[in-house]
Amino acid sequence: VEVKARIHPLKNMKARSARTHARLARGPENRVKNPSGFTPKPFKTPI
Repeated sequence: VEVKARIHPLKNMKARSARTHARLARGPENRVKNPSGFTPKPFKTPI
């Protein structure tokens, strides 16, 4: 039980950070920073 309690919060934090990261990637930041390596554009370009 002690080990479980120690590991569980770490899993929660990882999942939470991943969720917020995905949300940020979907937001307006994604329009400026294109992960594909194309030139940044003020609008979302269909790929």
